[in-house]
Amino acid sequence: MAARNGQDGRVTLDRSRLKALRKQCGLSQEQVALACAEQGLYVSIASLKRAETNNNVLYRTARDLASFYQVALESLTVPTQDGAPHSDSQIQKLDDSHAAILFSARLTESGEPSLSLTQLAPINAIERQSTDNIDCIQLHGDWVQLCFGVERVSPRLLDQVAAFIHELHTCAQQEDAGITILLTECKVISHYVGQQAQHQLNTDSLALHQHLANQLPAFGTWVDASLRASAGYRYTLTPLSAMGTQAAPSHSLWHLDLSKQRRDVADFVGRRAECIQFKSLLESAEEYQAAQLIVLQGAAGIGKSRLLKEYQRLAGQANCGRVTGFHFDYEIEEAERALPSLARQLIELIELEKPDGHSSAEERQPGQTDAALGEPGILKSWLQESPTAEELLKLDNATSAQLIQYQAKTMAALICRASAKRPLLITVEDLHWADTNFIDVIKMVTQLTAEQSVIYAFSARPDTEKMLHFVQDISALPCITLNLCPLRDTEMRQLGLALGATGETHLRHCITRSEGNPLFLEHLLNEYQNHEQHLPLTIQALFLTKIQRLTSLDQMAAGAAAIIGRNFDLATLRKIIGAPEYDATSLCRARLVTRQQDSFEFCHALIYECIYNSIQTHSRRALHLQCAQQYKTSDATLYAYHLIKAAHSDAAAATREAAEILLARHQFERALSLIQEALALPALGPAASCLLRLQGTLYTRIGDNQAAIEKLQQALDLAETDTQVIEAHIQRADCMNTLDDFDAAIAHLDRAEALAENIQSNQHLARINYLRGNFYFPKGDSARCEQFHQRALDFARRCEDPELQARALGGLGDSAYADGKMYTAFEAISQCLTLCDKHRLTHVKAANLFMLATTQIYQTRTQDALFNAHESAALAHKVGHQRAEIVSRLTAAWILIDQLELVSAQAQIDGALKLASEVGAKRFEPFLMESAARTALYQGDGTGAKIVIAKAVETMETLSLQRFIGPWLYGTQALIEAHGGAADSNKLAVRSRLNQGQALLVQGCVGHNYFRFYWAAIESMLLLGDGKSALYYCRALGEYTAEEATPWTEYFLDRATLLAALLEAKPSTRPAAQAQLLYRRGKEAGLLTSLPLLEQHLPSLAEPSQPGK
Repeated sequence: MAARNGQDGRVTLDRSRLKALRKQCGLSQEQVALACAEQGLYVSIASLKRAETNNNVLYRTARDLASFYQVALESLTVPTQDGAPHSDSQIQKLDDSHAAILFSARLTESGEPSLSLTQLAPINAIERQSTDNIDCIQLHGDWVQLCFGVERVSPRLLDQVAAFIHELHTCAQQEDAGITILLTECKVISHYVGQQAQHQLNTDSLALHQHLANQLPAFGTWVDASLRASAGYRYTLTPLSAMGTQAAPSHSLWHLDLSKQRRDVADFVGRRAECIQFKSLLESAEEYQAAQLIVLQGAAGIGKSRLLKEYQRLAGQANCGRVTGFHFDYEIEEAERALPSLARQLIELIELEKPDGHSSAEERQPGQTDAALGEPGILKSWLQESPTAEELLKLDNATSAQLIQYQAKTMAALICRASAKRPLLITVEDLHWADTNFIDVIKMVTQLTAEQSVIYAFSARPDTEKMLHFVQDISALPCITLNLCPLRDTEMRQLGLALGATGETHLRHCITRSEGNPLFLEHLLNEYQNHEQHLPLTIQALFLTKIQRLTSLDQMAAGAAAIIGRNFDLATLRKIIGAPEYDATSLCRARLVTRQQDSFEFCHALIYECIYNSIQTHSRRALHLQCAQQYKTSDATLYAYHLIKAAHSDAAAATREAAEILLARHQFERALSLIQEALALPALGPAASCLLRLQGTLYTRIGDNQAAIEKLQQALDLAETDTQVIEAHIQRADCMNTLDDFDAAIAHLDRAEALAENIQSNQHLARINYLRGNFYFPKGDSARCEQFHQRALDFARRCEDPELQARALGGLGDSAYADGKMYTAFEAISQCLTLCDKHRLTHVKAANLFMLATTQIYQTRTQDALFNAHESAALAHKVGHQRAEIVSRLTAAWILIDQLELVSAQAQIDGALKLASEVGAKRFEPFLMESAARTALYQGDGTGAKIVIAKAVETMETLSLQRFIGPWLYGTQALIEAHGGAADSNKLAVRSRLNQGQALLVQGCVGHNYFRFYWAAIESMLLLGDGKSALYYCRALGEYTAEEATPWTEYFLDRATLLAALLEAKPSTRPAAQAQLLYRRGKEAGLLTSLPLLEQHLPSLAEPSQPGK
């Protein structure tokens, strides 16, 4: 393993100070560059020009300039512009990490036995001198190991390695030698002391690389899985398994063919408006003989390059000449090649336009440059030809301004010639990386070619003042600036499919993660393994190069901001970095963050993720701890989150407190996420059981009872105290009850009760007895239900717990309901809800409000009942009480069916059925199907009603719910049969169903069965014309409700008595008056389904009936 000391990033030098020093020496910029080279200092002309225009330069450039002028580096640097009282030398940078590329090579065959790799020119150059950003790990004989990108990351790192390999292979072929090469990704950890950095390679990465290097096949260049996505994006990869080799290593390898760059596989997607605008420019350029400028601006990867390529394609279709001027990159020294490259392309185009159709570029001899093509000396230098002595003297004596003018006139002359016969498109990519010289030349060129048929299409990131001023300064041309926005999801999906994405889930994940950025989508789809956590090298490099160009204070601010979160406020950031006046302007200018109304946000989730992951663990934890202190008194959730990330000992306690707050606010998903983070911490001890129980509670609130049971079992396994064991058993019993596993639920309560009695915990005993009472409710055992709820109330009063008292009162209401005592139930529920309102027991209220509505149905307070049912459903949904929401919707459906609001009723039924299926609450499905069957019946679909009620009966019998809802279902089944007519077969079917229901009632059932079964039996007999049997069921209903009669039962008994008398030809003395009174009572109570029989027997009373809505 190797370590390397150096200075990362770039610095800004004092422009005036540099020029003054150069003038003191009496040297031009070119002469300074030559003198530096003679002294072994690395200062190019482009770097010097950049330094003298207040642009950032590499630290080594600044260091070498200081050495050349023999001054202290600090005397050349410009203070930071953030308003903070810090200089870069005072900032303690955060330890960070980035991805580099490990390189191993060995000779596999050689015509010269004594030949070694170190004799080949590329490696020999590294051995002889320290090469920037390359570290020598092992360098001897025929075996070489290097690390590319050890000091800093670069978006072009893989291309630089590819160029090195190509040069190495070329040298080897000249010596009749073969080379085998391995490339893998390696994590480089940078430790800082002040500004000094020590770079260390991750030992695991190095060990894996060396292991793979020893297993390489004896030919070619290979990459492993860590570089598969990045290399596969540019070059052709072939799996080792497809190469026909016998020696397959333990890890997958791919053969890298650097001679075959991967073609673009995706069609152009989106940007329709931008293409339409470009087509209009093509038309106007030819028609009006006027130059025009279009500037594409947008974040990295947003699609600027792809759109420029599409512009070139469209221009070709329009018979327009095309010149791809240059693609600038971060390595600014390459900017010197921009103008020569553009000139050579223009000359090639000019030669092709000649009548003979031949290019004379190869035939033209040095010194034969066309004099009409601008300044000859400039053109010859661009074409790498030797100027004459006179031309050279003219250039040497020229000032910087004159040189720019010469270059601009020469370039303009070339453009005029190239656009003489047809319009010309000139594209330049990433103009923001161009040096000042190129920018100044292009500005002048656009002025000189304003009347030519030329379209200049430039792409740039709007993150520098350079681009703002450039657009403003181009006043000679019409200019369109297009800010490219993210692609829409439909376009991203189209692009993903064109890129060969397989797997809908993975594609959706990548689309979401890339946030409309096509480059990110392409790289994420190419990253085949661990796509939820691993960022491809290319994307890491894209962002980390931006970071490296910032000042140390800005780098620290970016890291601290990532620690705070994707959204962060400036006040917190200032406190963490200790810079009270810091304003984050540089981060915004670099397009890393964007300003919101009162906060900042990282421009893209991947930017945030990349910066966060680059910070070393110990630095990250220290910053999280600082953040936690900022939120300790203001935000419990963020306080807990940052303590978790800091792996602090208080994290578990803080998480529990925060999760309980979120639970009270019904923010279940956020609470679950927080607990999941905390449970990943090591050595939680007793806190783990508490967090798991809380997690179980949250899962029940979102309806995932199976997950809740699993978490509660884990909590039980980790419980260390009696209290923890009791809590886990109680919660697990409640979940089991929801899933109708009665025996398992009771077994858990038995274990919990034994422990609770042993420690004399009244609170736990109240909860245990409350649950026991609930368990006996669906079994129709109202006596035991009441017994346990009364015990629960006694224990709750002993410990003076309002919530447990409210729950027990609600339970007593349930037991009274189960006993058919609707007014007693109403009183108990009302007391329960009063306590809920007084103590803000929202969850308990949600569990009981629907029962208030149910009792109001039997009081014929129909509108109150419907209002409370709807309010109960909304409240239950809000607090995550799925059972309560199901029954609330069911209760609303009962009322709506009676009111013949059948469409609304079915909507409530469908919603409740869906919810019951999601949470596994099967016991409510037969209830809901019964309501659906009656809805179909009143809509005139008798056949459908029969099918649905048969399914309900089957489900009830399968789940053994006979005492919970059996008689009700048999009664409804009889009613549906009776609506089919008075045929003998129908009569037999009706009586059979009624006999089944009545047999169950004798055994004892939940109270609603008596009400609903006897009502259905009465209706069935009246429909069949059997008044005598109807009166029999009337007496049975009257006897059951004798202790607590209700308006609902009284109405149906009075109505049945009258209709039975009419059927038996024994009407009362004033049947019309009685019928009118009953009709009015039924209508006022909202019992509209009961009116048709009255209308049928007394036509004179009939009003226009309301059809099913």
